[in-house]
Amino acid sequence: MSEVIQGIVQGVTEFLPISSSGHIVFLERLGGFSSSNLAQLQIGLHLGTLLSILLHYFKDIKELILSFKDNKRYISFIFVGTLPLVLTYFLFYDYIKNIHNDPDLAFQVASYCILVTGFILLLTKFASANKELTFRIVLIIGFMQCLALLPGISRSGITICSALLLGVGSKSAAKFSFLLAIPAILGAGILDIKDIIVGDGPSYFPYLGFVVSFLVGYISLKLLIFFTYDGKLWLFSIYCFIVGLIAIFLF
Repeated sequence: MSEVIQGIVQGVTEFLPISSSGHIVFLERLGGFSSSNLAQLQIGLHLGTLLSILLHYFKDIKELILSFKDNKRYISFIFVGTLPLVLTYFLFYDYIKNIHNDPDLAFQVASYCILVTGFILLLTKFASANKELTFRIVLIIGFMQCLALLPGISRSGITICSALLLGVGSKSAAKFSFLLAIPAILGAGILDIKDIIVGDGPSYFPYLGFVVSFLVGYISLKLLIFFTYDGKLWLFSIYCFIVGLIAIFLF
């Protein structure tokens, strides 16, 4: 049952700009949900949400691959946008891992960081679109994505909001954010696989969690795109502020 619940939470919060990592932390603290195969569970949940991106943007991904020469600039955008995350993982992986492995510290960090997410979301209410993606904009988005390594900072929220605040149109911002998520989610899965290989836990794959996170993630992705296109992304800030303040003052 906990696998299903965590699959739902992962699917909803991976794409809606309310932080999947923060909600997993909150869920484990408030609901007592945990897994004896946490690394394996995370792989299943990440692969489920990754599959939902691949399905939704299948035509775009297919075009990027089949028309590589015509899309070299856009592919370069994804590469450049991913570099800061790779560098941050390389320099601060142990520090970030220690935060996530300490339930009390993770809860405290997530409680404040989700307020940061809320503030950034609120700023998009005043954003205006008048620019196309450039390497400068992409690099800034890439560095902002690094903040999502902290529990409570939404990856989709921080990347889409950064693009919108830099003047990128909502459609381009959403598309780039989710295509940028592909190497990010794959990277997280690879790190989880490493934890399994170096560990001595039993071999296990959460098929149920995978399916649930995929189905719920696909619906959530479409919902976020709707809110982004409609200019209503800032509405999620209300939820973030409420959750953050409750976590700080009541727990």
